[in-house]
Amino acid sequence: MKNLQTEQVLLIWKEDELIKDQWILHETEDEITTGRSADCTVSIPVRWVSRLHAVLRYQKGQFVLEDAGSKNGVFVNGQRVIKPHP
Repeated sequence: MKNLQTEQVLLIWKEDELIKDQWILHETEDEITTGRSADCTVSIPVRWVSRLHAVLRYQKGQFVLEDAGSKNGVFVNGQRVIKPHP
């Protein structure tokens, strides 16, 4: 019998200590787009988020985050993401 379990991570949108939304991401998704657009996999409807802000891809056993050319940049723990970030 095949193992049907997949790798999952929980993406949380926080503003200060308030959790605004959360999404379960699966390794089986080829590309997870984030941005203000309702067409994005993860839609964050605030003006400081670009229509297409960032992209997550599952590569070599982990999710990798890339800026999609956003105007305000992508940050992880306060550090700007310049190149793909695991």
